[in-house]
Amino acid sequence: MKLNKIKDNVYYIDGAVNMGLVAADDGSALLLDAGIDDSVSRKARRIVEESGFKLKGIAITHAHADHSGGAPYLVKTSASFFVPAHGAPVYDIKPVVEANRQRIRDTIEYITSLLKEPLTAEEVLKGVCERFQIEITTMTQYYLMNLTVMAYIGYLLDEGLITKFYEKNRQYFREKS
Repeated sequence: MKLNKIKDNVYYIDGAVNMGLVAADDGSALLLDAGIDDSVSRKARRIVEESGFKLKGIAITHAHADHSGGAPYLVKTSASFFVPAHGAPVYDIKPVVEANRQRIRDTIEYITSLLKEPLTAEEVLKGVCERFQIEITTMTQYYLMNLTVMAYIGYLLDEGLITKFYEKNRQYFREKS
């Protein structure tokens, strides 16, 4: 991994997943994404500091682990603020993390409750969108939400909380009895 200058005060750190860096004239810097885990974020922090910059914040472009997994380490050790992908900058990330964890728990609980009766993935998607007041109006939104629901279903299958079966060329899911 190394710091590469793009233009003026804009850089990127190359790696399996690149991270951006925007520096101010006073040497303070904002890291764009945090890598997959603590080891990647430690390397990125070292590179930033060895290049003469002081890390002041992190902006996560989206909540995939390869972009945000290293954020907790950086928040604890370097950054004075955190910019979530869908929210205003915060100085204490703990409430944001807890709110996200609670949403995950709520979604798991809701999907499990839906699956007291056999449903297809598309029926689960419809239920989740209605529950969380999400209106799908584009193909991109549909596939993003569909993949998200499938990830929850996959988790519930892996945990042995639900089961699947096939009937008339359709896949159904239901709570494990």
